[in-house]
Amino acid sequence: MQEAAPELGTRAKHLLLTLLQEREPVVIASLAERFAVSPRSIRYDLDEIEAWLQSTPVKLCRRPRVGIWVEGTEEEVKLVKDKLGLVEEYRPVLSPEERRNIIVARLLDSDHPVTSHDLAEELHVSRTTVFADLDTVENWLQERGLSLVRRSNYGLRVIGEESAWRQAVSDLLNEFAESGELGQVLMRAGREAVVDSGPGSASAPYLLALLEGLDLRQVEAMVRLVEAIAGVEFTTSSYSALVFHVVTAVKRLA
Repeated sequence: MQEAAPELGTRAKHLLLTLLQEREPVVIASLAERFAVSPRSIRYDLDEIEAWLQSTPVKLCRRPRVGIWVEGTEEEVKLVKDKLGLVEEYRPVLSPEERRNIIVARLLDSDHPVTSHDLAEELHVSRTTVFADLDTVENWLQERGLSLVRRSNYGLRVIGEESAWRQAVSDLLNEFAESGELGQVLMRAGREAVVDSGPGSASAPYLLALLEGLDLRQVEAMVRLVEAIAGVEFTTSSYSALVFHVVTAVKRLA
């Protein structure tokens, strides 16, 4: 007896509908921008979609340097759409790790105390969720020699030595690089006059704040030059990792 197909999450359903409608290869970075999540989250969704489609005649195709697309006849695609049925509205939901990184970025970039109310509004979660996230944030900062001041009627503020502060920023940028978000921001910088316009991941504004003062278009051009010299085209993860090393090197020289 064949096992029932695993249930798709709301975002995965919308992602599958997007692929069914476009029928042409789409790169992960583009999908990540469209759904305001990290490339890593899109990859997880694609794994779910691939498993779900195994019980249908439609196939999910993934090819490096080409993109993601679905293969199937018009009748087969219609069958899959009918199987999906009505899909509820999609609203981006941040993972605990994404919320932690955003809170850390927000605190490291701020010269003034930040309130839990402000964070709750920016993250679209309850203050109870923010308080729980702050415990994780505090541990993350302590591991890097920084302290989180949490005081009623004052707010939240990070204190510590400049060297520890720089290391924390470097570690945070590395996490954004591993998720693919750092490369995503730089890719947009290479093709848009205004980097922070239009859709993008929820972390993008905070990541841009950490990179303030850097010529992002120039950094992106440097990475593209490395591609041209080496005669290769980087994957999203490799691109993001190289961007991280370029950015941190430039910031150390600044």
